[in-house]
Amino acid sequence: MKAQKQPTVNSEQIEAAIKAATTWQEGLLYAVLAGTGLRISECLSLRVGPIDGDDQTAWLADQSLVKVRSSIYQGEELRGRVKTQAAKRFVDLHSNLNEAIRKFAEASGINAGEFLFQENAEPLDAYVLRARAIRRGVPGFHSLRRFRVSHLRSVPVLEDLIRYWAGHGPESITSLYAKLGEDVELRQQWAARAGLGFSLDQIGHMASSKLPNPKPRDTKSKRRKSHRVSTVMVARAMQLESVRRAALVKS
Repeated sequence: MKAQKQPTVNSEQIEAAIKAATTWQEGLLYAVLAGTGLRISECLSLRVGPIDGDDQTAWLADQSLVKVRSSIYQGEELRGRVKTQAAKRFVDLHSNLNEAIRKFAEASGINAGEFLFQENAEPLDAYVLRARAIRRGVPGFHSLRRFRVSHLRSVPVLEDLIRYWAGHGPESITSLYAKLGEDVELRQQWAARAGLGFSLDQIGHMASSKLPNPKPRDTKSKRRKSHRVSTVMVARAMQLESVRRAALVKS
């Protein structure tokens, strides 16, 4: 059987991937991608809000939404830069997903302004994550984005709103699409009505697993350790050289 050119996943596969995740952070990543339709570059740039300025992507817990304003490319945050102009948007969250993010951020000690998905205060590597996701049965992160769009259409949600949340431009100029950025109440009503289409129950099983370290790596400590190792190696080499020379003299 040929592989799908545009593979997607179903709710059972998403729940299985969340359950198979080895960390709380990994499981939450799959849930956020499938529950928002964010691109992986947008999701990895997600910071815990509130934040100053309007050029970074942020999760705003009190508003239960994600404000998309930046992306990650080759490990670097591109502030104010997203795929298209339509990608600058607000993605409203179902209350269950908003709460799941809140619990993780609090347990991990991630403060406002810091990356949500991170290690040592740096964004996670998309290539490493993609290989891990494939092992969990997720055929690429875009399949989770397709799941969200398919789920919203099955509800069905207004097509203009689906395109707005997905960061797609309107197929035609409509007054509704233009108003969606301002009509918070309408968006939130539809987010609550649409739901997620999958269960978040399995995220809890990683509660005792390794949490991300939100603090930058102690480079000074690493340099001191490296210096100690180098000193020991030099001393050992000198000792071996002395033994070799003594053996030559005796011979």
